[in-house]
Amino acid sequence: MINNQYEYKSAQIDLAQTQIDSTLNRYAAAQWEPISFVPNGAHLLVVFRRRKTAAKPNNRWFDAAETRIIGHRGASAAAPENTLKAFKLAKEQGADGIEFDVQLSADQHPVVIHDATLERTTNGTGNVRDYAAATLATLDAGEGEPIPLLSQLVETCGIDFLYNIEIKEHGERGRQLVAVIADMIATLPAIASRIVVSSFDHDILPAVRELCPATVAIAALRMKPDRPFPTWLYGQVDHPHYTLVDEAYMAWAREHNLTVNVWTVDDPAEAQRLVALGVNGIVTNKPAYIRASLDDSR
Repeated sequence: MINNQYEYKSAQIDLAQTQIDSTLNRYAAAQWEPISFVPNGAHLLVVFRRRKTAAKPNNRWFDAAETRIIGHRGASAAAPENTLKAFKLAKEQGADGIEFDVQLSADQHPVVIHDATLERTTNGTGNVRDYAAATLATLDAGEGEPIPLLSQLVETCGIDFLYNIEIKEHGERGRQLVAVIADMIATLPAIASRIVVSSFDHDILPAVRELCPATVAIAALRMKPDRPFPTWLYGQVDHPHYTLVDEAYMAWAREHNLTVNVWTVDDPAEAQRLVALGVNGIVTNKPAYIRASLDDSR
């Protein structure tokens, strides 16, 4: 029975064992699985199948010839995380883009901060969601830096940069945040093809596809090996913790046409291992350091 999840092709092979082995190996390298062998005189008719993969959107996250370096919350080893200072520094250090966290303020503005509470990274107290954006902007997020709005971040770094927006809200607030992000993109449509939206909450990701332009890429964040990847995201982006990634993992990712960006890697030896495996992006707190270590190893 034909399964629409797969594409099929056939090959007629000379019965010589060396020819059979060579052909099967060649097809296997391209992810084709033999499912039927039919003798046909002096030949063997073999039917192959492989899983169809979704076409990738026209997004700059997919077109790199080399592994991209992404600043984790900016260049956060050298500047306060998730601040304009850290994001500008990441760009100065040669990062291809930045990863950062977005939540909703009490008055429904997207603010850039990781924790749901203010104590760890600012001089404020309480929940981020309980304060208006203007009030949050008066807090010190480190070295005198305020908590930035998403719009301020994009204005600061410009459209010649890549943006990984991690959604930190859940449920209905998560959907509201995605809608607000979609509204921002609508005012600056050129930025859509430079954005990937990610979340550990895979239930919120369909809202990204529904509300944002089709050119916005979508990524599932995963930390544990038993966390399944949403099959509807095949052809999009996978953001696994770097410890999950080995040769078998990358073979699985290639089979499903996934772009793989790993997090968070500050060790040069680990970065070199991951580049050798073929990851597409490395998220790091130290963009200049990791880029220099990779350049030295080439």
